[in-house]
Amino acid sequence: MKIITWNVNGLKTLMNYSPWYALKTYDAVLKELEADILCVQELKIPRSNLTKAQACPPGYDAFLSFPHSGKGYSGVGVYTSQSVVVPHKASEGITGLSISPKDPSSSVPTSSPSSLPLPADDHVLPYPDVSSIPLFKTEPTPERPNPPPEQPLWKLDVEGRSLTLDLGMFILINVYCPNETNEDRLPFKLNFLTVLEARVKELVKNGREVMVVGDMNVVHRPSDHGEGTLASKQNGFWDHPARQWFDQFLEPKGIMTDIVRSAFPEREKMFTCWNTKIDARASNYGTRLDYILVTKGLLPWVKSCDILPDIRGSDHCPVYVDLHESLPPLSPEEKPRLLADMLNVPFQPSISISTLKANSSSERSDQEGEEQARNVKVVGKPREDGTRVANEPPKLATMFYPEFSAKSIKSFFQPVQKVAPSKAPATATDKVNDQIVVVDLTDESDELMAPRSIPAKPQRPSSQTLPAPIPTSTASKQHQKAWGDIKPTETRPKIQNRTKSSPIKPNGGQTSLVSFFAPSTPSSTPPTASTLAFKKRRSSPPHSISPDKKLKRPRSDSDEPDAKHTSAERSEPDEAADRAYALQLAQEEEQAFAKETESNTDPKIDPDSGEPAPSAAQLWTGLLKKVEPPRCRVHQAPCVERTVTKQGPNKGKKFWLCSLPLGPGHDSGGKKNGRLREEVNLEYKCDYFIWGTDARKQNAEK
Repeated sequence: MKIITWNVNGLKTLMNYSPWYALKTYDAVLKELEADILCVQELKIPRSNLTKAQACPPGYDAFLSFPHSGKGYSGVGVYTSQSVVVPHKASEGITGLSISPKDPSSSVPTSSPSSLPLPADDHVLPYPDVSSIPLFKTEPTPERPNPPPEQPLWKLDVEGRSLTLDLGMFILINVYCPNETNEDRLPFKLNFLTVLEARVKELVKNGREVMVVGDMNVVHRPSDHGEGTLASKQNGFWDHPARQWFDQFLEPKGIMTDIVRSAFPEREKMFTCWNTKIDARASNYGTRLDYILVTKGLLPWVKSCDILPDIRGSDHCPVYVDLHESLPPLSPEEKPRLLADMLNVPFQPSISISTLKANSSSERSDQEGEEQARNVKVVGKPREDGTRVANEPPKLATMFYPEFSAKSIKSFFQPVQKVAPSKAPATATDKVNDQIVVVDLTDESDELMAPRSIPAKPQRPSSQTLPAPIPTSTASKQHQKAWGDIKPTETRPKIQNRTKSSPIKPNGGQTSLVSFFAPSTPSSTPPTASTLAFKKRRSSPPHSISPDKKLKRPRSDSDEPDAKHTSAERSEPDEAADRAYALQLAQEEEQAFAKETESNTDPKIDPDSGEPAPSAAQLWTGLLKKVEPPRCRVHQAPCVERTVTKQGPNKGKKFWLCSLPLGPGHDSGGKKNGRLREEVNLEYKCDYFIWGTDARKQNAEK
């Protein structure tokens, strides 16, 4: 059985990266990962934006935990294959304070965005007594005389950071531990880690094996940090309280084992998280924040484990553990221990684990009899091929969400698919309440289906049955007169799209002004009176004419007023005269512009240098050409261009940085918290920086 933990940094954005964008569904992602159990962190999606494909992939049970605030941050989830294991219980949080608080006035929430209030029997018990746990508090200091107030412990469970599943053989806890974004969040982070340790110890005290997976947001050893080899980092490495806690939580001081580090104790740069903003993954300059921790009883079941740095899609990489399908018997009289049997037998405090292990390999009939006597039921009936029939998962599963379990209202409005019958069925028609009813006489079903009524299709009235015309008012007559002689059967003429008959561009360049006034190609269809009237209204003389233009507008016979001519008859000559007049103006303007351009092409002499001054084209070319990348002073290598994306006055500005990769000892500058000069490694990135505008000035000076 393969278990994978992965901080996906956004469940929705995962499908935008290779190779996941080529997959159509989320169950295809699970199959591609070959995960029997997938634990994900940092979903960054509220329940209101969750789709059924994300929440209920076929063949998997899903358990999700969302932050109560509804914002798209944090969030964890567990997907379990129905053919391998069906969890017995599932619950959110690590404190247990959400189980029916005794005080009615308590502000502790008993429900979450993932589920309604769960009874105590549906929780993975037991929880620790949080009232007796020593918690971290921020003490006043001269620098901070008024630290932030202490937060109640139930707030540890409202950010969607933990899920606990009872898998029978062991308890699986998926966590996304808080990050130390600022100094005020340090108490919250340390209290979360402290309560998590108490939760694990309470389960172990009751005879359970525990596996903790997820993003711990803590670096355990200096070798797990990209700069752990530097002396300055090693000296103060253990001063951080979260690292001190993590060290005493793991073996040899604690009860949990880091199985990946145990498998590769001497491996360097085994990182699982990188800063994508500075492209640190290319040079493997990162940290190790994702772990799989198990109690000692699960160590014999570990077949293999490792990180998967080649899988992209997030700033973290997955970490996996593969468990054996079976183990040798504990004694010669026993049979091999099967993982499938141990996973699908719920834990009972009255039965020891050794008894369950011994009975897991016995005959099916004997096992059922012994389990029935002990009131233990087998979850998931076996098939012939070795897989199991999935039983109903716990109430926290996404399949019980109303938006996914109930029938959507959209389904009532879906069109009914018509199936063409092989033979034309015998039908009969009847008329019920002035509606035609079609009844299929060949239907042999026993169910009485209500006949689907089809309203009679109204017939279009003919010209002989048209009603008498309604007398028009004076306003409507004036409106009809303004539109010209337009008949009722005609429609308003549409303006043709210019792209269909665009004018020819001179010399393959920009369209000239003259082409817009050139006469259009005559249409084969003679224009109607209404079309001519519409063109008459749209045509107009030029808005402004220069007073020094001594051009005479060509006259035509239509300029003389004649009462015998209608407006439609006068429109065509007037339009031709206006077009010819505008064409003459445009030609003269283009000739003047051509002369002015020719005069500007003459080389001008710079009075200071005595050399020909650059032309306008040369100046524009120098201004718009691509800037040659500057070279950093240390490596003399071409720099890379970046853009400021942070909000502020410099957002959108370009700047240049050294193009070499990051690494231990890269020069981060001599500013506060910068690199010590004696630890600078010139094999990696230097601190060269220059704004894009300054780089252009340097190129211009050269």
